[in-house]
Amino acid sequence: MSKPSQQPKRSPLIFYDGLCCEREKNFRQSKGLVSVWERERLLAEFCRNGKRHVRTPRSLELSVLHLFKVSGVLSTTKVGDVLNSSEWEDKFLFISDRLSSVKQEFIMSNLGSEHTSILHSIANMYLFAMLGPNCDYHRCYSEAYSTVCCAVDLHKAKSNDLIKMNSKLFTLYFLLNLNDSILISELLSRCHGPMKNDSLKFCSELYTCFLSNNYHKFWRLWDQMDCLQQAAVSAHAKILAYNAHKVLSIAYKPKNLRYPVSKYYRYTCIDAHKLFSVDDRGINFSSIQQGGRDIVICLPFNMSDVPILDVISRKEEGA
Repeated sequence: MSKPSQQPKRSPLIFYDGLCCEREKNFRQSKGLVSVWERERLLAEFCRNGKRHVRTPRSLELSVLHLFKVSGVLSTTKVGDVLNSSEWEDKFLFISDRLSSVKQEFIMSNLGSEHTSILHSIANMYLFAMLGPNCDYHRCYSEAYSTVCCAVDLHKAKSNDLIKMNSKLFTLYFLLNLNDSILISELLSRCHGPMKNDSLKFCSELYTCFLSNNYHKFWRLWDQMDCLQQAAVSAHAKILAYNAHKVLSIAYKPKNLRYPVSKYYRYTCIDAHKLFSVDDRGINFSSIQQGGRDIVICLPFNMSDVPILDVISRKEEGA
């Protein structure tokens, strides 16, 4: 009778302080594998085969902080210029790889819920990238979603009451899952006690508007969100906007009816002039412009409020 195969023993992890271990630093420098975005300070890169040398929690925190500095978002009030710059696409490929490395080491280190601020900041960067005109929207959404879910799972392991979680992290989790009625119901049931929490009340109200297609109230609540929360709910907001377009274009299609241009844009985030004939009385839904079947929904993001790094300390001791 053959003996059961034994799992190979895993080498113990070696923790170090700093942004990159000396072994990796020396190897990459000798091979010329240094990105243009890390000439001043090397950061540990993502490794598909896993690692043995991993950073301490504080070093992971400082690595995320350094990547936010590299992005340029911390040194300007015009964050839209960062996303529209010619170098942003290449720069974000570098940032994304190094964030994947941080997340990889976070999971390998088996860190607990007391360090979810690291995951929260990683998710914030991907949500920020989603605001750009040329981003890989689906990849950024997927990374933000998986990272937030990882942080929430860590909290669940510690406490069954999600209201005790960081309120902004709870809001992001709720918004990312807005179209999942089963998960939302479970989420609400896990929040014990009366609905006195502001984040829970806001999310519950937004969810009701989404389910009932209450366009007016949904977009009013949209205006109250910061741009990262708007990015988190953007996929669902586009669904609601397209639904509003279909309802209005059918209801007001008779030639004698018109609909205000500003109100149409408010509910659909679509430029009516590119789809229909527009006159002083409003939109004529019965007259479609040439090429007017190509619907483009442009969500109005609140770029004046970007709380991108509000969960990680900016103290740089030991950086």
